[in-house]
Amino acid sequence: MRDYKQMQEIQKLREQAETDTSEHDGNRDESEKYTKRNPGLKGWLEYIAEYYKWPILIGAVVAIGLIVGAVQMAQTANPDLSTMYVGPFYLTPTEQDKFQAEIAALSGDKAGDYNGDGEYRFDFLDITLSHLTDADGVQYTYDDKNTAYTRFMTELRAGDTLLYFLEPYFYRQALADDILMPLSELGVDPSLSRDGYGIAIGDLDAYELNGFRRMPIETVVCLRRSPDKDAVSYGRTIENWNAHRDAFLSIVNYKTTTRVPDTQTPADVTLFYAGAQPVYKSMRYDIETALTALITDENGDGRRKCALHAITKSGSDAHWKLGSKAIRTELITGGSFLMLLDEESFRYAMEHGLLEELPEKLQNASGAKEGHGILLSSLPIYNTDGFHELASLSYLCLRKAPDDGVENYGRTQNDYESAKKLFETLTKKQENE
Repeated sequence: MRDYKQMQEIQKLREQAETDTSEHDGNRDESEKYTKRNPGLKGWLEYIAEYYKWPILIGAVVAIGLIVGAVQMAQTANPDLSTMYVGPFYLTPTEQDKFQAEIAALSGDKAGDYNGDGEYRFDFLDITLSHLTDADGVQYTYDDKNTAYTRFMTELRAGDTLLYFLEPYFYRQALADDILMPLSELGVDPSLSRDGYGIAIGDLDAYELNGFRRMPIETVVCLRRSPDKDAVSYGRTIENWNAHRDAFLSIVNYKTTTRVPDTQTPADVTLFYAGAQPVYKSMRYDIETALTALITDENGDGRRKCALHAITKSGSDAHWKLGSKAIRTELITGGSFLMLLDEESFRYAMEHGLLEELPEKLQNASGAKEGHGILLSSLPIYNTDGFHELASLSYLCLRKAPDDGVENYGRTQNDYESAKKLFETLTKKQENE
């Protein structure tokens, strides 16, 4: 008889044989299933679809996602223009569309397609950001750690936008970072710029275009240095920078045919403005146009014309002092009788006895200032373009007649009468109150 250990070994061998037979039959069943399918390519496809459809579907989805992402990245990485606006105003999508379309129109035959790929792609980064001014005149952001300000600083130091539209405070930050292209190297008229790097859009004819007028008049347009002259590698090629240079020049060189100032005709009346608000080209045109509509041909040359003579004081303490000195000189020796003065200049003119007293019916009128001036914001003219951009705390006043016991410096009685007539027209509403 077999002992117990032998019986266990025999049982194991039987179980192993049964297992091998089962696996063989299973393989044979699979083989038979395959051989029963349609022969050739059709059968092979049916087999693949039955046993590998899910891995294939998942792989296809992943592949499509990668392809779409790669295409989108390629398009994002190679736009025709990459621009940035930073300032306290928000540009709506509709306003951005108008702005983009006008830049494309200014590019002429290229129609905005600077890279020649058959499509106009315009990246526009709008960073709405305000700043405050403390008692000492030092400007700072309301929160130096906020997301918008951080984005702005990151874009300056490591971003890929090249064409900037900046509120003056943020423009000065870009200027301090030494990343801007000097206008002299672009062949731009230096008289357009106040510092050689940026141009206020209000000083450009392009500001008559609706898209540009959505931005504040003091917004500064400027261009980043070319990549071969920039210390920061921002991932743009020289060809891409050339496209932005061409777009910048097309904006600067645009010439209007509808808002052409008259520089030849002698002025019937000249308004002298003194204050901290810079007077931009667009403002000057609007102010002169509005005043000209209110006068007759005072000098008898057959044409009507009002001119604006402005001296501003802004910027650093040194520039402010120089502006104030020039204003005081003009108040004493200048030829204008009609004047619009800020508080400091108005006070100086009052103390030196230069101003005509207001007529009795204006002494207590709305906006009257110490019997010698009328607050600009109280006048109907303040609601017109040009005037509305001036400081509201400015005072309209009239210089004393040349025969009124003050040095006339060549000023004539006819000039005084012409200015007085316009002054009365501008303050007529106050007289009736």
